[in-house]
Amino acid sequence: MQEKECLLLKFYKTKFLNTSITNFSSPMLIGLKNVNTDVIIVGQETNSWYGSYKDFLIKGVAEQMNIYDNFIVNEFLKKSSPYHTYVKKICGGNMPTINNLFKFDLGDNSDKKSILSAKADEIKHIVSFHDGVLMREIEIISPKIIIFFTGTRYEAFLDRFMPNDKLSIDGFKLNELCELKLKYFPSVKAYRTYHPGYLNRQFNKFGARVREFLKGEVE
Repeated sequence: MQEKECLLLKFYKTKFLNTSITNFSSPMLIGLKNVNTDVIIVGQETNSWYGSYKDFLIKGVAEQMNIYDNFIVNEFLKKSSPYHTYVKKICGGNMPTINNLFKFDLGDNSDKKSILSAKADEIKHIVSFHDGVLMREIEIISPKIIIFFTGTRYEAFLDRFMPNDKLSIDGFKLNELCELKLKYFPSVKAYRTYHPGYLNRQFNKFGARVREFLKGEVE
């Protein structure tokens, strides 16, 4: 296991095994065997992830990271949903590191998976739990570029987990695509745009131009 993976494993054990957060899906814990660590794609949250949190506590952190490694090869590269297709067209055959603002969703027992569907006190608890998680992952992985497919509805969470200043980009409205100057990672290039599902619906308006811009930055 390489050094970055060892550091992630240690962090995940400390953070995810000692918590009262157990009523949700299992967490998406990053493995680095099959990804390019120079590029990180950050989405919103999982949409179910291999069982429940209680299942994860039985399997352990190392196995959860193996699940991620297998997912990249056996599922992500074969999927053709708007999200997966959009990411693959940006990054080509060089598979990026896939991540999310929230490491889990509301779980298989919930009709709605999105964190935004939780009750206010539950959202507060989930957000508090995630403080520092993304920061530590970025610190360990040390990417050159991060693309946030988080959209405007998750803006408050993005700003809390990854403090930043937003800069406009010629040809785009700030909500469509902007550059982020990350407070704690000034040398990392970062951009925020909508989720690819929405970008595809707006493909002829600005979604195609966003994709080509980000493809150029990644290349």
